[in-house]
Amino acid sequence: MENRPIKRDWANPLWFLVPLTGVHALFALLAYITFRVYCLATSTAVFGPRLGLAWFFAAVEVIMITPTVLLYLSRICVLRRPLRPQLYAEGDDLPTIDIVVTACREDPDTVINVVRSACETEWPRDKLRVILTDDGRDPRLELRMAELQERYPFIFYTSREKPEVPDYKAGNLNHAIQRVFDEKVVPSEFIAGLDADMIVRPQWLRCLVPHFLADERLALMCTPQIFHNLPACDNMRQDLDHFYATTELINEGLGAADCTGSGWLTRREALDEIGGFPAFSTSEDTACSSLLVGAGWKVGFLNEHVQCGEMPPTLMGHVKQRTRWTIGNVQTAGKLNFRLFGKPVSACTPRQKLAGLLFGMSSSVASSLGFLGYIGLPLALLSGYPLVIYDDAFQLRWLVRLVSIWVLADCIHKGALSIFIGYRDGMRWDQAESWLIPYYFLSLVRSFLLPTRFGGTPPGFCSSGSLSSRVKERRPHASPFHLRFRSIFIEQMVWLHALFVATCLTGVALNFARCFLPSAQSWTAYTIPRIATGSTRWVFLLTRVGWPPVHWVLQSTSCMIPIKYLIRPPTEVIHDDALQYDDKTGVRYPKDTHWGPERKAWGRPSDHLTVAVSVYTVICLVASWYI
Repeated sequence: MENRPIKRDWANPLWFLVPLTGVHALFALLAYITFRVYCLATSTAVFGPRLGLAWFFAAVEVIMITPTVLLYLSRICVLRRPLRPQLYAEGDDLPTIDIVVTACREDPDTVINVVRSACETEWPRDKLRVILTDDGRDPRLELRMAELQERYPFIFYTSREKPEVPDYKAGNLNHAIQRVFDEKVVPSEFIAGLDADMIVRPQWLRCLVPHFLADERLALMCTPQIFHNLPACDNMRQDLDHFYATTELINEGLGAADCTGSGWLTRREALDEIGGFPAFSTSEDTACSSLLVGAGWKVGFLNEHVQCGEMPPTLMGHVKQRTRWTIGNVQTAGKLNFRLFGKPVSACTPRQKLAGLLFGMSSSVASSLGFLGYIGLPLALLSGYPLVIYDDAFQLRWLVRLVSIWVLADCIHKGALSIFIGYRDGMRWDQAESWLIPYYFLSLVRSFLLPTRFGGTPPGFCSSGSLSSRVKERRPHASPFHLRFRSIFIEQMVWLHALFVATCLTGVALNFARCFLPSAQSWTAYTIPRIATGSTRWVFLLTRVGWPPVHWVLQSTSCMIPIKYLIRPPTEVIHDDALQYDDKTGVRYPKDTHWGPERKAWGRPSDHLTVAVSVYTVICLVASWYI
């Protein structure tokens, strides 16, 4: 095994800036929230129930910043940069491995191409088996596998009978892992997993295995997923770069990396100890890694691009995929008590318990209660109600200063993280997730609260590759606008995002009218007399429209993602554009230009919102001395 250069290793001594700035940002946020509640409480003592809405808006703000608090807590606990050495296994004295490819109604050509890429893995042929386990029971796949077996005698096809109790991908994996294909062959030491659309580089196992040989307690290791069919103008923000660069990196530092569904390698001994892949969650991957760390094993994340697959090419497919992940994460968190207590997680360290708590909270609380932001922000803007309440100019000045200090501290913290993961991923806020919150909320309500007779649906699994739409959403063969409008705007509820943006803009216009055209007598829910200051109009707009970090602007920017997708559909990336045929192996590998999303040099304008909000906040901070 040999070490290879580590990217940005010069920055390792600077990692202390990440937890340090995280502490600063967390305390700045707590100071602001504490003083905000104090000011509201003192005003309530005077005006009583007339400030009922103010408490609601305060609760909305706290809910909207809860994910940020969770991020601070996790990053503060990682004192050293989570960075594994890049290793490579040489020679033929290597362990036996079964590569399991899971399929369920995906395109046969896509599946067979993945099987071929797995067969071309640089590994001794007598120590490798490739198993295609097909829950779709597609006779075309079975025939193609029989033909392929002439060239690769170590491949197998299997398909199980449909179980009485659905266990989805977990059951499909367990079926392949537990089935005996040859009585003379002992079970492999390791098992690797690939989704039906994930093409792997030939050297992928040689990059993973050395880490297991160096640490006998390492049970599972996963790699990031890259996608070759992302359009150059990825309006929906489908890439997972931000997740792997931040969330998975920090989880690795906490000793609790997540298995992310494909491109993983696990030790059979460890998997057998927890009883295989758990069927209690539709996210069997993260549930498996949680059980492994709960049993005292280690789970790692290796940031090497060794696999490349496909994202759903439709809005419906994207939404269904993300909501399934969220539902599965909530199921896992509930079953394992947020990884805080219970026999399945008895061996977790305090930091692993923290990672489990934050993982569960971000999926359940943030996704469900975050929907209040879609109600509270438009309501506040339309009603003319101030977002913060204060008794006098002194309280207002310090509210502005404290919130400004927090926003700037947050920007500095993201800047520190950018040193290690790059500007785009470090400074980029979570706009890719914000517009999905209504879908998360509805799916959680339907899955866990509503009975079937009222529209409730049991959580289930649908493979991403099997999701299709009768309407062509992307160019050059996009369906006519009226068909896309009906499918995307109405049936897939993008009208909700348009309604949010429209009500916010209407509320902003009304507040400007209230400020500069008092003769218009626009209705307002706030009947308490204004506090006189030296700049009354500026204060009026600041407290009702422009309060940092201007949540309605951030949320509206995110809500524009599906709207822009409808108006300006991206150009579809087809296989002929993204893949190239290898004459020697017969595999269609991704071209070098399609290993990940194509990005502009300076990114999108929305990628710089964090910096723009910070500049605006500096102006507010300076102006606080003139109130």
